[in-house]
Amino acid sequence: MLFPVMLAGQTNRGTLTGVVMDSSGASIAGADVTATNREAGTTFHAQSSTTGDFTIPELPFGKYDVTVAFQGFQTYEAKDVEILANQVARLNVQLQLGQQVQRVEVTSAAPIIQNDSDTVEQGFTTRQITDLPLTIGAFLARSPEAFTFLTPGVSGDTFRTRINGGPQFSNEILVDGASTTRSENGPAFDETAPSVEAFGEFTIKTNNFSAEYGATGSAITSFAYKSGTNHLHGDAYEFLRATPLDAAGFYDTGRCTISGQKVTDGRCGDPSLDPHRRPILDQKNNFGFTAGGPAYLPKLYDGRNKTFWFFSYEAVRLANQFSVNPVFVPTAKELTGDFSELLSLPSPVTIYDPQTGQPFFGNKIPQERFSSVSKYALQFFPKANTVDPATGLSDKYTNGVPLSLTVNLYTVVADHNLTDRQKAHFSLSRRNNFRTRDPDNLLPGNNPLTQLRRQDFTTRYYRAAYDYALRPNLFSHLNLGYNRTTSVNGTVTVGDNFVKNSGLTGVANTHTPEQNISGFNGGKGMTLGNTEYNDNIDNSYQIAENLTWVKGRHSFKFGVDIHRQLYDPKTQNNGAGHFDFFPGPTSGADAQGNRIGGDAFASYLLGAANSAFFNLNLVNPGWRRLYWASFIQDDFKATRKLTVNMGLRWDISDPRSEVFNRTSSLDPHLPNPAAGNIPGALAFAKAGRTHFDQRNWKLLGPRVGLSYGPNDKTVLHAGYGIYYAQLFYNDFGEHTKQGFDASPNFVSPDGHSPAFYWQDGVPQNFARPPFTDPAGVNLQNIDFIAPEDRVLYIQSWNLGIERELPLQIRLSASYAGNKGTRLYRGFDIEQLDPRYLA
Repeated sequence: MLFPVMLAGQTNRGTLTGVVMDSSGASIAGADVTATNREAGTTFHAQSSTTGDFTIPELPFGKYDVTVAFQGFQTYEAKDVEILANQVARLNVQLQLGQQVQRVEVTSAAPIIQNDSDTVEQGFTTRQITDLPLTIGAFLARSPEAFTFLTPGVSGDTFRTRINGGPQFSNEILVDGASTTRSENGPAFDETAPSVEAFGEFTIKTNNFSAEYGATGSAITSFAYKSGTNHLHGDAYEFLRATPLDAAGFYDTGRCTISGQKVTDGRCGDPSLDPHRRPILDQKNNFGFTAGGPAYLPKLYDGRNKTFWFFSYEAVRLANQFSVNPVFVPTAKELTGDFSELLSLPSPVTIYDPQTGQPFFGNKIPQERFSSVSKYALQFFPKANTVDPATGLSDKYTNGVPLSLTVNLYTVVADHNLTDRQKAHFSLSRRNNFRTRDPDNLLPGNNPLTQLRRQDFTTRYYRAAYDYALRPNLFSHLNLGYNRTTSVNGTVTVGDNFVKNSGLTGVANTHTPEQNISGFNGGKGMTLGNTEYNDNIDNSYQIAENLTWVKGRHSFKFGVDIHRQLYDPKTQNNGAGHFDFFPGPTSGADAQGNRIGGDAFASYLLGAANSAFFNLNLVNPGWRRLYWASFIQDDFKATRKLTVNMGLRWDISDPRSEVFNRTSSLDPHLPNPAAGNIPGALAFAKAGRTHFDQRNWKLLGPRVGLSYGPNDKTVLHAGYGIYYAQLFYNDFGEHTKQGFDASPNFVSPDGHSPAFYWQDGVPQNFARPPFTDPAGVNLQNIDFIAPEDRVLYIQSWNLGIERELPLQIRLSASYAGNKGTRLYRGFDIEQLDPRYLA
């Protein structure tokens, strides 16, 4: 009889377990059990215990031929025993007296109920991954994580997934047995995932999993790569969408209006003449191939039954056009300083000279009064090409900006059988996403004033595993993992030298500063440039060792799991500054002193900034964090019908620290020397205090569950467990650096006088870092890590029943509950205690 139970291991492998009996049902000790992979010829061995129980852990998913032999009995042979990733198959064997081989046919279809598992989980096989429709994920690549939404209790999307009501970014995702968690986005997987074609199976566990699993606040999703076999195999594919192949839109009648004339001929299909007919550019292409087999070099090496390889390549290419509603821009006359058109508006706008308080003659600003910085920028301003019907001004601009996306995904897998008792495994996956996006002001990428952004994101996953059957009942599994992600993200204006060429001083010449011109031509606005530019590097080193010991009816598992995270964000965000230009500086005052007139673009021409801020990015922090855990798990087969799962996990998650202690936080208890020593000042890390939140040594997570199968078609299961999530700061490494970086802010003293003229340079009258003054950020915003904050934890429990019906149909009903404690949240620490509101 063959049926699955739970796999108690943080691995993508399966397990075969069962009992060897004679014809009377008595246990047979010392029987030799051999499982042979049908495709690769790889063999795995075990021996039944004194109670007749046997377990073979760490089996790659696939179909196996299983033989059971004992002196004086016929040899038992079962073919096509299917082992699924992250699950356990049970094979109970009855041996008959004699010496002849007894052949027993076992169906290759995996049973659909879990007779010995208290875990709520869903497995997906190679056939399901191949046949089921797949949702497009981030970067328009097919996302393997999209399959998880076929599982009850999973909601959200592939970026912000919630499972059984758990918090976002708390699902632990394993690829080839190692975690994929990142410092900046936690377990978000859609932009880092290898090709779906590289995966053979995966499992999502949503409630009450064994003690080997941790570092999660909701669920475990484990993906297993395909591997090579003794036969060369592969496939190729392509999905194409091309503009010439697109049909006309639903409302397309074949008639159009061009230059005011109704047209019914072929010109209606010309996008350059009739842009409403179809997009100018919309090209999508997804293609790739896979291949795998034995390592074979004629006359040099024959790796059949011993050495295997698998390779997968997938690519995505996209080209389309970004086009939104027209944006507002200055008129052709306003670009020369002539604002006379504003006097003809229903509500006329007068431009005042901030030096004299009097209107400019004819509502025209003399060009010799133009700011040198603004004058340099004017050559890149978009020219209006559309009239605003509300005002009659030609101050609207429309344009289509080409966008591109390129994705390349590579996966290499190698397996080698050192001996029958020793196996080695290696995998490498590399993914690169490059895209341009969000040119909201519709300026092309070669214009220094564009808002166009680019992202160049590369992910590398390295995995290595070593399996060693120390004895027939003692198995070791060593798993090594290394993740590296690099992300260059931000404006495409890096290298355009706007700051240097315009003569702007006091900010970094990293990229074009962001310029917000809000309130021109009767209340319109536009934004030029972009403040975002950063280069994030995240490295993760992982090692896990598991030891499985089968003793009587007990299957013990012991292990340790260690993660070292190194996060190095190199940010230049807002290094060139953000500048606001409002109507105030070019407004006047009426007899009652009320502000009247004024135009934001007129203020821009004069260089009169209402407000500005920038980041003085002096420090590229090196954040470090250590996580480690140990566990013990016992799967006890109390009877042939009852299995009890018991486990205990001890998690320790170190708070984040900076490699040179360049970090700070509000300390609510530290005396503030500039405020009469009342509590509340800026504290700095130092030797002996490298972080501000607590390390907790008491994160003990018990797990208990049981499964009872009154017959082969029915199973009852129940379980309870406590799980601790990893620490997640969700700030991209940019906070808690006060005293080492600075973000000076300048504002108008009265709302209409300029904060400064940017041609005179950005003021430098601010505290220059580095400084360690506890009062250095008084009257400013301050970062705060609450020292009492601790790791969030989840209590989960379930109670369920499963029934196998004819035609491979499963009826399942489960109650699954979660309770979260110490969930992450943001709050205003200045909020008044409610008890003082009465």
